Amino acid sequence: ANLAVFRSDLEDFQVLEFTGIQFQTFNVAKAEATGFELETEAALTDTLLGNLSVTYSDAKYPDDCDTQDMTDPAFNANAANLCGADLTNAPEWVVTGGATYENQFFNMDFFANANFRYESERRTSTQPTEIGSSVLLPGDIQDANTKLNLRIGLATLDERWAVELWGRNVTDEQTKNVTFNIPLRGGNANRARGQFTQDPATYGVTLRTKF
Repeated sequence: ANLAVFRSDLEDFQVLEFTGIQFQTFNVAKAEATGFELETEAALTDTLLGNLSVTYSDAKYPDDCDTQDMTDPAFNANAANLCGADLTNAPEWVVTGGATYENQFFNMDFFANANFRYESERRTSTQPTEIGSSVLLPGDIQDANTKLNLRIGLATLDERWAVELWGRNVTDEQTKNVTFNIPLRGGNANRARGQFTQDPATYGVTLRTKF
């Protein structure tokens, strides 16, 4: 088992924002993250390995994240609007775990693995609200979700060749990666929004060989 406790204070944190037309970058004076990580791994039997990890992270822009005055020529409304908000795609809780079975059958190595990833809800856009207002942007929260991956394989004892069958996100959880404004469509409290989604259920076969 490994345990780590962390506190990170970041200065001039660079943010990449998608405007619906292009990507643009700007710096925020302060960002911070506090939390812990616990990783565990165990040989449950001679042929079965298990692992479980838990991460808690309070990652946010502090209320005073941008100290520039509005009258300052260097004032950036995009940066100031982030103060007090959570970082994008930074869930408070992430839990991962899995198990791997390994054995020999008919003079071949066999393995089977199952692993999962749980995350609590997270914010998916760069800006939490309309610039300079308290109007929340719609569709900005990805709900808590769990994804499951499976893999089985056979290999010769000399590792000359191997075949694996695998599936990722086998329950086909539909989750958002990034949400953003659609330009010229709607206004405050009626903003048109778009989103990029993460990978759906994916299946495949992998063949490996050594020369």
